[in-house]
Amino acid sequence: MGERNAAPGPAGDTQLALVRSFGRGIRELREARSWSQEQLADLAILNRSYVGEIERGEVTASLATIAELARAFKVAPSALVQHGENTLITFQHPGTVWWR
Repeated sequence: MGERNAAPGPAGDTQLALVRSFGRGIRELREARSWSQEQLADLAILNRSYVGEIERGEVTASLATIAELARAFKVAPSALVQHGENTLITFQHPGTVWWR
């Protein structure tokens, strides 16, 4: 499924921020369609609890999972990733700055 714990330190912080941002993006798209997590899970052929873990940023979605979610939303996988990037809140540590 996905990695539950990001590596500690700056690289891990960046990864965790991206995973959480992606999850927020999925939740935003789901809620914009007035879908429940169960409805999205059914459309994407995923477990409902796994969808919740993705939305909460607890797991890193695989490329296959991103493709299934994109199919459910009827968008390109790259659009899901880009939407996640666009929801990324200002995140900074030495050497790297992420902004909205």
